[in-house]
Amino acid sequence: MTKAHAQDQDQHQHQYLDCIAMKRAIQEQIAAETKGMTPRDRLAYYRKLASESPFASLISRRSRVRQKTNIPR
Repeated sequence: MTKAHAQDQDQHQHQYLDCIAMKRAIQEQIAAETKGMTPRDRLAYYRKLASESPFASLISRRSRVRQKTNIPR
């Protein structure tokens, strides 16, 4: 193994995604954006987020399946 390859490997080992920190940052952002909203406004906000999500088609499809089969939420 060359020295350059070993250094490159060390750098990759130290790179990671801190999921907890990312989750907390997103929660803080949402809390700031929804501060002072009524429950109805928050529901509209969350529905808008869901509709704009990269997973919107999956969310929508799952919702339709629930409606057809009367599965409670």
